[in-house]
Amino acid sequence: MYLHRRGYDAFDCPFLNDRELLGCDSCGLLEDVDITGRLITYKSGEAVFDSGMRFEKGEGNTHVCPVCGAPAREG
Repeated sequence: MYLHRRGYDAFDCPFLNDRELLGCDSCGLLEDVDITGRLITYKSGEAVFDSGMRFEKGEGNTHVCPVCGAPAREG
């Protein structure tokens, strides 16, 4: 993959907009995209700084919150 050859890791990789941004209704963890196009996560109601946590891919087309383990919602 081109991004791998350029030396990007998971945290430097630009968000490819191949899915909706995710959020967790249980703990408030949200995804967003910063001005450079990188995916970030932060807690709702707190300052928008990347927490470094990423939603984990579950079975099928689902994702799981890395903080509380609840199913993530799209949008």
